[in-house]
Amino acid sequence: MKIPYLTLTLIAIFANICVSAQAAPVVRPSDVNTNPTAYDSKTVVLIGTLFFSFPAHSRFIYDSFDIAKREWRYREYHSDFNTFDFDKFIKYCISIANPENIPHRFYGKAVNVRVIGRIIADNIDAYYSVGTCGGNTAIEVEKIVDSW
Repeated sequence: MKIPYLTLTLIAIFANICVSAQAAPVVRPSDVNTNPTAYDSKTVVLIGTLFFSFPAHSRFIYDSFDIAKREWRYREYHSDFNTFDFDKFIKYCISIANPENIPHRFYGKAVNVRVIGRIIADNIDAYYSVGTCGGNTAIEVEKIVDSW
């Protein structure tokens, strides 16, 4: 019995999609920030808590909401900018390089997400832009897979 060419083509395409999806490592911001060059230009599945107010303001993903709350409390206690230690929390945060790709339904929210995107290990905009983490690492979000 011969299998039609179209069926074989569809099977090959589906297998390729499955392999591609499995090839992307599942990471948190702290995993990426531990060794950014290992992830540079690679596609990953990033899990964390998205904070997004407007494209020019808060636009980053933390490891978890609890870590973000700890930073906020720390900022309140160290309200003097000179005494605030950014390095204490920077490893748990990754900036979003392309905030224009985040759907409007996420504006003004803090939600847990799983996103697919490409890591940029040395994104100078992530270091100097308002509303980013303050580190050099960023992610170009391709797709928000799910949120909860």
